[in-house]
Amino acid sequence: MAKKKKGSVDKVLSKKKNVETKVNPFEVKLNKQKHDILGKKMSKFDKGAPGLSRSKAMRKRKEKLLKELEQKDSANVFIDKRLGENNPNLSVEEKMTQRFALEKKRSHEKGSLFNLDEDIELTHYGQSLAEMEKFEAPEISDDDLDAGNLDGDVSSELFGGFLKKSDEKGDDKPWKERLQEIISKSKKAKQERQTERDQAVEMTEKLDQQWKELQALVTGSKKGGKVEEPARQVDDYDIAVRELKFEIKGTPSDRLKTEEELAQEEVERLQNLEADRQRRMRGVIEEKTAASSHVSADDLSDCYAVDKKFRQVLKYEEGKVCDDASEDGEDEGADEDKDYQSEDEDKESEEDASGGEVEDEDSDSSDDDSFADIESDDDDDAKNSQRDIGKTEPKKPDEETKTKSTQRVDLKARKEVMEAARKELPYTFEVPGSYEELVELLQEHSIMDQLVILQRMKQCNHPSLAEGNKQKLEGLFSLMLEYVGLAVESDPPQLGLVDNLTPLLYDLCQLSPVQCAQSMLQVIRNHQGEFQNQAESRKIRGFPTLDVLIHLKLVSVLFPTSDFRHSVVTPTMLFMSQLLSQCPVVHERDAAAGLYLCTLVYEYVSSSKRYFPEAINFLRGLLFLAAEKSKDKVESVLPPFKPVGKSVDLLKVEKKDLSDISMTERLTISQTLSSSLYKSSLNTDEFRVKMISSCLDLSLKFSQLYEELSAHSEIFQPLDQMIGKLPKGVSHLLKEKISSLKEHIAAVKCRTRKYLSMQSKKPQPLKMFEPKIETIFDGKKKRSGGDKEYNERQRLIHKHRREMKGAIREIRRDVQFIGRQQLDAQIQKDKERKKRVRDIHQMLAEQEGDFKALKRKKKS
Repeated sequence: MAKKKKGSVDKVLSKKKNVETKVNPFEVKLNKQKHDILGKKMSKFDKGAPGLSRSKAMRKRKEKLLKELEQKDSANVFIDKRLGENNPNLSVEEKMTQRFALEKKRSHEKGSLFNLDEDIELTHYGQSLAEMEKFEAPEISDDDLDAGNLDGDVSSELFGGFLKKSDEKGDDKPWKERLQEIISKSKKAKQERQTERDQAVEMTEKLDQQWKELQALVTGSKKGGKVEEPARQVDDYDIAVRELKFEIKGTPSDRLKTEEELAQEEVERLQNLEADRQRRMRGVIEEKTAASSHVSADDLSDCYAVDKKFRQVLKYEEGKVCDDASEDGEDEGADEDKDYQSEDEDKESEEDASGGEVEDEDSDSSDDDSFADIESDDDDDAKNSQRDIGKTEPKKPDEETKTKSTQRVDLKARKEVMEAARKELPYTFEVPGSYEELVELLQEHSIMDQLVILQRMKQCNHPSLAEGNKQKLEGLFSLMLEYVGLAVESDPPQLGLVDNLTPLLYDLCQLSPVQCAQSMLQVIRNHQGEFQNQAESRKIRGFPTLDVLIHLKLVSVLFPTSDFRHSVVTPTMLFMSQLLSQCPVVHERDAAAGLYLCTLVYEYVSSSKRYFPEAINFLRGLLFLAAEKSKDKVESVLPPFKPVGKSVDLLKVEKKDLSDISMTERLTISQTLSSSLYKSSLNTDEFRVKMISSCLDLSLKFSQLYEELSAHSEIFQPLDQMIGKLPKGVSHLLKEKISSLKEHIAAVKCRTRKYLSMQSKKPQPLKMFEPKIETIFDGKKKRSGGDKEYNERQRLIHKHRREMKGAIREIRRDVQFIGRQQLDAQIQKDKERKKRVRDIHQMLAEQEGDFKALKRKKKS
């Protein structure tokens, strides 16, 4: 067989590459032309191959986007930065050659940096050091070598200049003579410089003296010269300048401390105060130091008093002052102190014999029992002192009496201090774990002490101080909500305590708003659940108790009521609407509670102006209870009010003369909503008139709040009708309020209102079939109007829109491609997983079969 030539295969492959791929005619798309123009050449946009473009785009996404998707979660990426690796025009040999050349170049540069083999000629002042003349060292004295004798020129001429000047002149003097001349010139120059310096000093002193004389003349002082000029008058400008000299300059202040730093300082202060209180309870009294007993220089000692134990009375004997003088009162009271001390010692001995123990700090025991530990310490000191009797001299009777009286006074002072410390409130508190512990802690204290305890409890458990304090304060918030209910249910209700506790509840709510909101919502849910149970069993006897109303009030204080939807406020408003629409008005307290709920509703909706129909209906019902009814016609009212029944005339005023009723005093919550009140306590005409007055005031506020509503007239028309049916005495007494409410309703009613209508649209013009004739048509749509800048801007906007649409289209296709790839990968994973599960099942089946076969074999 004949051998093939080597280059034949390459030629065939190259010919195959050059052959163009044929396009399927069915995949060619011709864009539709609006107008066919004869003789016009077809542009590249008139004909397209969408299938080919789609395949190219798909291939490009697989090469780039798919690789990025695969390497998305990989931490390391290999980047080839070798020389020429990314250049497809270079062959392997050319790449290796370039790399070898670069490596040689780098090694050559490093080696030449420290190469000292080259011949380098060292020069000085332009002359070679190799040709330097060799001469003997000159003889120079120590005075000539002193610093400053030889200047720079001389030294350079001697040691570095190679005597260029003398060589040029042809001077043949010996070296020593030339050196002597140079030294003499140097000395002469030094002498001249010294003379110039002396002259400069003399001139400076002379100028200083002249300046002093001139300054004396300018300032007008008598010391400097004989001539005195009159003093210049000082004007406002000079005064202002001198004031600016002594003006206080601004100093930087300390930075504001953060909330955490303030909390830490407050806790440290409370801990120090508590430690001091504990020491005083144990009878440990710190002596005043020099710093604490410092007396100001301005102190006049008006209230100066000498201690009894340090006071002495002057005593004279034979005209001389006695050294052992003492106060008579002290001697007289010594026996009494001694007797008092003996009685205490007897009591202590009896307690020791009976085995009694000292009670705790908080116990209410007597002075002798509570301070037994102090006296025992005194007894120990007395025993220790008796052991040293032989070592010390015996005391005189007067000294012993003074010592005992002084100890007695100190003991009484310590007892007083300890008793005062026991009566003080502790400065540090732990958050109680249950509601019973909180009640036990606060119930025996006054209102102010309770507030102090809760405030210190919050400060000692600030969330920034330790981990877990935030949860403690959240629990304290829920416990305080229950405690508020207990304070309100007492007789009489402690509303002052609730007012003072509200700021503390607000601070706790700001520290943890989410958990506090959940606690408050749970309280509202519990009240609503109880009311729902009563409604289902048809046992609703009236409006809820005062604790429920106070909790509803707290919601508006602690949380924002202007939000469209709030996790606490919205359920609370629904609960209030349920109360106003379902609770029957049986007696006067129910009317007062409903009116209070309407007031709360106004506070809730005052910012958002949300329409609350239950409140308007309840106000109309209250006016219905106070209005006069006709016997022939039955008024139509909405629940919870009834047109007939016992409570129809609940608020009707029977008296005609109401001049003795005072309208200055307002109704209070404790007077009207307390659970301890009887029905007969509010059955008075004064209460009814005040209820009607409050109802009119609240109706006017709601009318002003809803005046922007288009249905304002229809909403308040029933109220207007009920106002006209009030008794004449009430109408005369509340004439101003009734007239103001009627005038406002009438003024809003006079406003013009727009009726409901369909949305008005601009009518579309009819399509015209007449052609639009243009003077010149070049195949492009003519842009009418605008200058060059406007047309350019419109062209760029059009181009931007087109590019934006194309980018959005490509992004959508990329997302679809990624979705298909992820779906394929998931399908492949599912196939592999099913295959593994099938293999495992097969293996288990084989094992089970082998096991059963072996079992049958054993049985046989």
